Amino acid sequence: MRSNVASFTVVCVLVASVSRVVAQTPDLTTLSLEELLNVEITSVSRKEETLLRTAAAVYVITEDDIRRSGATTLPDLFRMVPGLSVAQLNANTWSVTARGFGGTHANKLLVLIDGRSTYAPLNGGVNWEMQLLPLDAVAQVEVIRGPGGSLWGTNAINGVINIITKTAHQSPGARVATHASRYEPGTVDFSYGGRFGTSGAHVTQGRYFQRQSSGLTSGRANGDDLDAAYARTRLDWGAQADTFSFQADLLRSTGSRVHSEARLSPPYRTVEETGVESTAGNALFAWKRSARGRTESSVQLFYSGLARAELAERAHTADLDVRQRRRLGARHDLVAGVGYRSILGTVSPGPSLVIRPGRVHEHLMTAFLQDEVAIADALRVSAGGRVERSSETGIAVQPTVRGLWAVSPRQSVWGAVSRAVRVPNRFERGMFILLSAGAGPAGLPLAVTLEGSRDTKPEILTEYEAGYRVLWRTVSIDLAAFIGAYDDLASHTPAAPGIGEVFGARAFRVPLVAANEAFGTSRGVEVAGAWKPMPWWQVAGSYSTYDVDFGSRTGSAAESVPINGPVPGHLLHLRGSIDLTGGFGAGALFYRASTIEELQIPVVNRLDLRLTWTRGSVVLGAGAQNLLHAESVEYADRTARVLPSPVRVNPYVDVSWRF
Repeated sequence: MRSNVASFTVVCVLVASVSRVVAQTPDLTTLSLEELLNVEITSVSRKEETLLRTAAAVYVITEDDIRRSGATTLPDLFRMVPGLSVAQLNANTWSVTARGFGGTHANKLLVLIDGRSTYAPLNGGVNWEMQLLPLDAVAQVEVIRGPGGSLWGTNAINGVINIITKTAHQSPGARVATHASRYEPGTVDFSYGGRFGTSGAHVTQGRYFQRQSSGLTSGRANGDDLDAAYARTRLDWGAQADTFSFQADLLRSTGSRVHSEARLSPPYRTVEETGVESTAGNALFAWKRSARGRTESSVQLFYSGLARAELAERAHTADLDVRQRRRLGARHDLVAGVGYRSILGTVSPGPSLVIRPGRVHEHLMTAFLQDEVAIADALRVSAGGRVERSSETGIAVQPTVRGLWAVSPRQSVWGAVSRAVRVPNRFERGMFILLSAGAGPAGLPLAVTLEGSRDTKPEILTEYEAGYRVLWRTVSIDLAAFIGAYDDLASHTPAAPGIGEVFGARAFRVPLVAANEAFGTSRGVEVAGAWKPMPWWQVAGSYSTYDVDFGSRTGSAAESVPINGPVPGHLLHLRGSIDLTGGFGAGALFYRASTIEELQIPVVNRLDLRLTWTRGSVVLGAGAQNLLHAESVEYADRTARVLPSPVRVNPYVDVSWRF
């Protein structure tokens, strides 16, 4: 590790020294550190506030960070966020989570796009292979680590990622871009925006994305190729008091997937390749009204539809969110809202996976209230909560209390106590999976099954957080620490074995049944820093440590295994970028994740390099990802259904032209 970090630092320092000699007209378009800490965010309190005055562990990925990263996928972009564990299983499958509990269906992190949930009702996670929003369309990403359920609702138990796209007014003219790499030979993006009426603007964007199959450690192809077409449009109009926005997108993808399936006859496990087809669409309308700076009202309505060939899954979600912010006197800042969500989902049985019932229609009603009180000019305390009633899981209450003390204009201290809830998904309540099989007694096959239960309850987290932010002229530091107590964790508990029917055949069945017998205590520290000695040279980094202890009401933690998987206990991230003379720019990113012993995943060291050249409206880029290893495995699926592929060196070139 020391040699890798040292090499990265030496490269940054050497290049910076050269650039100081040759740079004559440095690029001053990037934000200063003070401007970065005063960037306005909305995800923490559902209202605009500056990062320096936010009582939460928040990290903002700016448009400039996106441009310099060279990332082509959202998960790769998130690697720079402190406390966020990102691991790639294969070309189309990721584990993205905050503060523990990873996996292919990591379900304790709520991901939003302009406030629209990307939550998958079937598995409770995010289908990352279907999130193909072009990164050029993103204005900034606000990442909250820690509970966000008091304002955003259930499933925001360990964090919230809100991806905020550019308005149509911010996307004028035309842009064409293409990207080619070892595993993504053909990616093409286009965008065209213009004006209409006296205050309106429109933008239409599209993407064709092609990803080749990666290889398994055995050398055979993994069958995880993907061809996808994506299109979106956005309209923004209105002025002064009332503003309106409408956006819609459509995705169509085809590909294949290799997965490991247990069978009740020898050899008891087979590796199979199946076709994967998906169609998804979203539509969102938002209205916002501001009245003399004292009252702000908003209404947002969205619809999401999904059709996947796997299990013949169909999902339809309609959501209404009404919010109002009102300032009362000189000290109270009140935010309140109500909402309703309808989720209709259907699935069909598969050869080794059944979900019952096949059709579910869930109704969710919500209400939240938060009041921020200015006790003094430098001291603010906010308290509030959210109440939700689900037709499937009942009532959930999620309160929070937060406080912030502005020690000086350039430093602040904050603390928070929050309660968050995650409701069971359809897998946990109705799955029947053949996990493994072998020779059993009396000539019958032995079948180990994972089984859902309608008796599963919501998971509960009570978390205590504290943080400190400080800004000097060229250096900023952001520190957060937390300790959390989990109760009623989703787990699999052994049930009584016996002879029964498993997928139409008699077998000696050993069931593992979904329950809430596990509990745990997590703790960690997250440190992020940035150094910007010159407008054209910046270095940033973060380090986070995480630990969790589990227990079981059955008396043995080994008999009640939490469903979600482990994550690295230590994460390190360093990145640097330099603007050189003649339109050239260079950047480097180093990422290190410690070993995951439970999954037999070794230490992951990753180094990405990127070089760009800008000439007018044309930008040429070239670089390489994963330079430190010929191949490395970053994560593994506990159920062994998803086969991991090694991440390999990935050189690439890209070009964009705006006109």
